[in-house]
Amino acid sequence: MTIERYQHLKNGLSRIATSFSDGSVRILSPISGKTILTLFPPHKYLYVKQISYNMEWCRLFYLCTNGDIIVYDTSTSPGRIIEIWETSQILHINSLFSWSYNMESVDNYHRSKHNILRLIVGTIDGQIVTLNSGKPEAFVQVS
Repeated sequence: MTIERYQHLKNGLSRIATSFSDGSVRILSPISGKTILTLFPPHKYLYVKQISYNMEWCRLFYLCTNGDIIVYDTSTSPGRIIEIWETSQILHINSLFSWSYNMESVDNYHRSKHNILRLIVGTIDGQIVTLNSGKPEAFVQVS
């Protein structure tokens, strides 16, 4: 079982994400302790290694013990699976962290903001890797 606290960067809302031995994940209100939403793993993925919740994007990343990553949409309860990244074939992931930011682009015609979400993972080989839609984007070797 794991328990982690997350805070929304813009409005300061907080949530508690808990994973359980049956593979389920619950998002709780830190004020009332009530369950806001529940996530269930697919049948073949029963054991969670780590989770990372991004409130800005309403996404929860669920690292399975086999190294695959399940991506949940948390805007509804129960949350729904939107992707399963079979990263176990290319990376041996040990930990993960989701990171989002706004990148403002300015050109001659208009100004726009681009919201960017990346998943940063650590591997048992000592690498830090950025994943974009389940595909490795950047590698850093830590010695």
